[in-house]
Amino acid sequence: MSSSNIRISHVPVSETPIQDILINRDNCAPYLMSFGFDLGPLKESIQTVGLINPPLLRRNEKGELEVVLGYKRILAMAELNRNTVASRILSHEDMEPHDALLMALYDNLATRLFNPMEKALILTRLGNHFSDKELCDRFMPLLGLPRHVELYRFYLEMEKDFSNPIKEAVAKGQLQLKSARLLLGLDVESREYLFEFTKKLMFNINQRHQLIDIVIDLANIGGRSIKELLKDPEVMALVNDPRRNMPQKSRAILALLRAKRFPRLTHVENQIRKKIASLDLPDGVKIGIPPYLEGSEYTLEVSFKDGKSLFEKLKDIMDNSNLENFQSLLAEAGTWSE
Repeated sequence: MSSSNIRISHVPVSETPIQDILINRDNCAPYLMSFGFDLGPLKESIQTVGLINPPLLRRNEKGELEVVLGYKRILAMAELNRNTVASRILSHEDMEPHDALLMALYDNLATRLFNPMEKALILTRLGNHFSDKELCDRFMPLLGLPRHVELYRFYLEMEKDFSNPIKEAVAKGQLQLKSARLLLGLDVESREYLFEFTKKLMFNINQRHQLIDIVIDLANIGGRSIKELLKDPEVMALVNDPRRNMPQKSRAILALLRAKRFPRLTHVENQIRKKIASLDLPDGVKIGIPPYLEGSEYTLEVSFKDGKSLFEKLKDIMDNSNLENFQSLLAEAGTWSE
């Protein structure tokens, strides 16, 4: 029977022992579409007003109870030490697996947005029932994704190949998708070591991507393994430096590896910074250089307490004759090309 013909509200609600329900995520939740979730708010809601919406279960061909809707509700009830949960149960004759999957998908679409790993999980599950073409044409737009088969395969690879810690970082937005794509190109050992390195040193999302990109480039250029590269004595000296906190270590390591990857660029940037330092700018005034010296736009940052201090600093800047020679100073610093 198609799920469109099932009137769920007519299915009676009964108390079901939680121990009888399959809630092991790894192999017993074929319709689960959640990843990286926090049960705290849901548990608080259940404790305050009770379970408002009964989960929907499906008794499969083996007689086991699968969760179609309400997986997190059942987990929350279990963590609250409840022995039973009010639920509705359909038989496998009433609902085919692909109908149960579609019901779970549309129920979730109506109430929330999916994180990237949830999209990967959904596409993987749908791939067991629908062709690649139908997935791209019909389902990827529902998930806010363009109809590209290469993108579809990328999401499948993330779900298949990533370990749970990497999946959690992607789900929480701590790892950019472009970083994830780079990691997929590595062998498992290198991928895990590089990811754990960035996690241990508490790199922020942008630093993490820069480090992953640079380390992979350095490994390819130098013919060294990623593990060997990150265990380099210079890198380890920064990792173990007791004088630096984690953010300072992260910046120093990134600067070191960046200098190894772009020695000429780093040299020119340092020369430009020295020239800028010679301009004798007022305190709280900084000139920023374009990232990787791409483009010709420099930035001016002014820190001030009030209108009077702002006026005075702007006046000092306008009266600074050194700024008239700014372009010639930059020319003296040299140029860079990769």
